[in-house]
Order: sequence, then C-alpha cells, then structure tokens
Amino acid sequence: MKIIRLTSTLEAFGLTVDFLAQHPPFSDYSAKSLTSIIKLQLSEQQSLLATDEHRVFGYLGWLITEKQDALEWQNSNIALVNNKDALDPVAVLNIVVSNDTQATRRLIRGARELNHGVRVYFKREYPDKRAKKSSVHNF
Repeated sequence: MKIIRLTSTLEAFGLTVDFLAQHPPFSDYSAKSLTSIIKLQLSEQQSLLATDEHRVFGYLGWLITEKQDALEWQNSNIALVNNKDALDPVAVLNIVVSNDTQATRRLIRGARELNHGVRVYFKREYPDKRAKKSSVHNF
C-alpha cells in the first residue's frame, strides 16, 4: 500500500468521488456538496489517497483555515472556508474515510507531515451522534 498526494486531474476526481460515495455519511451528500469540496482539496493538493495497484483503501482531505473557525467547526457543523492566508493558520482534517486501520494511520501521519508546524484539528462522528474531537500540534 502506498500513500499518494493527489493533484487536480479527472482521474483523481473520479476515483475520489467513487470511493467516498460508497461510504456514509458522504454517500448521503448531494453531488454538489461532495464534488465542490473534493475539487477544492484536489486543486490545492490538500488530499491523500491510500492505494495499491488494484484498489483504494482510504482518502483524507483537509482545509487550511483560521484557528477560531476550526474550534467552531469542532463544536458544530459550520461550513469551513479554505484560507491559506489565515493569520492563525491550522489544518482541519474534514474528510477521512478508510476501510483499513493501517491506511488510516498512514493517511493521518502523511497529512501531519505535510502540515508541519501548524495545529491539526479533527473530529470523528459516530452513527449514534457522539463525536470525538481533538487537535495535535506538529513540531
């Protein structure tokens, strides 16, 4: 399995949409909602894919935003705005889908390495509406 940083190609877009559309909650998103965030992440090279030559194991995408916006996002479902010029920049892992534990770890590690020196925020939501929220600083 390898982790690759995706670029803005039709192949990467199609592969990502196809993979995410098979996994809740993304399978319930409208096409416009799902594709707009994927296009942004691909164009900014803010996404990683876990794959081998035959299948996809996971996808991770993030946005760069203000720390205050990340904190609000963790406590609600506000829409985040990608802001590479943020005064207090942080990375928010807003799409993480994986069907392999090793892929999940490697995707998160890869995102942290690419966002060295900034705090990374994430939350995991469970079907029963519980959420695990956290952040780590990458030194």
